[in-house]
Amino acid sequence: MSSDDVSVVEVGRAIRPYLSRLLDDPEEVARVDGALSQLLNGGQERMTADARLIHELLAAHEDTQWFMEQVLADIPLLRPPYHQRPSTPRQPDDRPSLGGDLGPVEADRFACPHGDYVDWYRPDVGTPVPRCPTHDVTLVRS
Repeated sequence: MSSDDVSVVEVGRAIRPYLSRLLDDPEEVARVDGALSQLLNGGQERMTADARLIHELLAAHEDTQWFMEQVLADIPLLRPPYHQRPSTPRQPDDRPSLGGDLGPVEADRFACPHGDYVDWYRPDVGTPVPRCPTHDVTLVRS
């Protein structure tokens, strides 16, 4: 499997927690999430074909296409766009801004131990860790 295929599979895992933000129709959210769950649980031997299908599935909607492009642009970390640090703006004379980095704080990343649901980031230590919607197990730090 190529590194491009691995990256697309990672996007499929990463997007699942954000589908309800990206798609307006709850039925479409359920359909896309169900299709991703099946593709991501297909086994290693099918991963290349599944990567192509994941790409097609996410490219079918403008907002999921945007999400996929943003995650793929964040190689090697492959973080959701909401957890990527924005580039630091430069001053006209090319000196860095003294305002500091106002980007997202690095947060603990959690994933399903079965590997089909990743990239839930705990916003603070008081937030409970959710369960995988496919396997109904608590996500683990990854």
